Amino acid sequence: VDSQEPPKPWRGSLEDHEIQLDLEGEEDGVQICKAITMQGEDLPVAEALDRIRMANIGQKASMAVKPEPPEEGFLKVKDLLYTQRSCREIFKSGPYRGRKLEECTAGLIAGKLDPTRTQWLTLDVVKDTQDGKLWSIDNRRLKCLKEYQKYLDQSGTDKTVMVKARIHQWTETHCRFLDHLDTWCHGKDIRVRNGKRPRPDWD
Repeated sequence: VDSQEPPKPWRGSLEDHEIQLDLEGEEDGVQICKAITMQGEDLPVAEALDRIRMANIGQKASMAVKPEPPEEGFLKVKDLLYTQRSCREIFKSGPYRGRKLEECTAGLIAGKLDPTRTQWLTLDVVKDTQDGKLWSIDNRRLKCLKEYQKYLDQSGTDKTVMVKARIHQWTETHCRFLDHLDTWCHGKDIRVRNGKRPRPDWD
C-alpha cells in the first residue's frame, strides 16, 4: 500500500496574491474561476468555457474551433459577484498598472472614468444559466466599481452604477466539469482509490 501523502490540490488563479484584500466571493464563484484558469491564463473566457464543454462530451479541444461569442450588455454592479476570495491592491495591467485600486475608485468618483464607455472597465462575466447568478472574472475592477457604488449610496443619491460586460454562459455541462475537478497535477495523472471521492479542498 502506498502510504505517501498525495500533493496538495493545484491552485490556479487569475491574479497574484502577494498583497490581499478581502472580497465577498462565494465558493461556487471561486471554483468557476479556477476551472476557467486551468484552461490557460491567457485564453479568452469564451474559449475556456468552450473547451470545458467539449472536454465534457469527449471531444478534444482545438484552437481551430470557434467558440460562441459572448453577449454584450450593461449590468448593475450591485448584481455582480466576485470569483476570488482576495485580490492584490495594485493593478498589474491596463492604464492603472502599478497603481492602487483606490486611485481607480477616485477616478470613477471624479467622473474621469465611465463604466459604460471606458473600454478598460468592460468586465468578463460568467452567467450561471441554472440560478442566474453573475460572476465577474475581473475582480479588481469590480472591487473599484463596488466601492464607487458604495460612495454614491453613502452620499444619499439613488444612482445605480451600470457597467458594460461581456456575458458568457455557464451551463449544466460546465457544472458537471467543475464537480469532477480536483486534480493536483494539472490533469496529467490520477490515483486509483478504494473509496468515495473526497470533496475538493480549495482552501
